[in-house]
Parts: sequence; structure tokens; C-alpha cells
Amino acid sequence: MIHGDETPAGTVGRYWMERLEGIDPRNSWRVIPVLNPDGVKYKTRYNANKIDINRNFPTKDWDAGALTAWRRSTGSNPRRFPGKEGGSEPETKCAMKHLGDFQPDFIVSVHTPLKVLDYDGPKVKSPPKFDYLPWKSLGNYPGSLGRYMWVERSTPVLTMELKDNLPPNLAPFDQLQDIIGTLVKYETSAEQKKEETSTASSPTSFLPVALEH
Repeated sequence: MIHGDETPAGTVGRYWMERLEGIDPRNSWRVIPVLNPDGVKYKTRYNANKIDINRNFPTKDWDAGALTAWRRSTGSNPRRFPGKEGGSEPETKCAMKHLGDFQPDFIVSVHTPLKVLDYDGPKVKSPPKFDYLPWKSLGNYPGSLGRYMWVERSTPVLTMELKDNLPPNLAPFDQLQDIIGTLVKYETSAEQKKEETSTASSPTSFLPVALEH
């Protein structure tokens, strides 16, 4: 729950954490149900400093592009203000500490309300079927988690953009948590192939025009 007004995201994070305690997972997980507690308290996208955490990661292009992208693509929307300096916020630093400590092979970021699965990672010819949400690439921004981790560090990021309301039961999220294990396998296979052939394309080729999350 990196955006405090996207309540279903925190619900799914907590549900996954509780589910992991009752199963024998194929992978090791670290779940952070809430990354923006001030935003949750005040029901805002941004934190107490009125900065969008998902535009504050210190990507290499942050100084050159974050404020420009904010003005150009959002009309200086205050809900998406990236801050005056990349990596300035305690929530951003907390996320970076978790990433550095856990060294994930794969990241899932949960949002609302665009109703898609957005995958920043190695190309998958046929993504696993998931009836609840369609697969659609939304791209990434300077300062976003997707650009910080995939484009710059080659760690895939699956952004789940939920619907405004959760389904009557949480079975779709059981299914998605299991699908993630499949995507991790694809990612591992792609990385092995890359090492064998040294011909895989650069992550910088994954820079489509971004939309919202």
C-alpha cells in the first residue's frame, strides 16, 4: 500500500501474508502490507509531506526527468508530486532498505484502480491466464519503483492494478499468488538463457509511455 488511498492494496498484501503462514510456499516472500502509514491515516495518495512515494525512488534520471514528467504528464497534479529530491522520503528509504536487505528476485506492487496486470520484466510470449485482470503494459516514470528496480536493476516488477472494490471472495488473489511463482520461473529461465547467449536485450528497451500507477 504505497498509496494511502488505495485501500484494497493493503487488504491483498495482508491476505497474502496470512496465506503464506498456512502453506508451504515455493518461494521466500517478504510482505509489506503498508508502506505509507501517513497516507493511510489521512486517506491520501501521498505521504505526510505530500510527496508521491512511487515517484520518489532515486532513479538515474530523477534529477533530469522527475519534475519535468510530473509537469508534462500530470499538469503538476499535487497528488503525484515527486518531491524536490529523489529518495528524500522516509518511506522511500524504508522501501530501499527492505530491497537491499532482502535482495528480491521478483517484486509485486499492489495498486488501484486501473484494473490490469502490468509486468515490467523479461518478455513473456504467453502470460499465464488470469481472468480477474487483463495483462497490459503501462510503462514507468522517473522515480517509480518499476523504473528503479526493473529498468535500472533488472529485477522484474509486477504491478497489480486492482478494481475499486475487492471481489466477493479472495480466490483470484490465491490464483495470482500462485501465478507469480510461474513468472519467477520464467524470469529465472530468461536470466539463465541470457547468461548462456549474452544476447538478451537491454532493460532500457522497456520504456513505453507510462500512465498512472
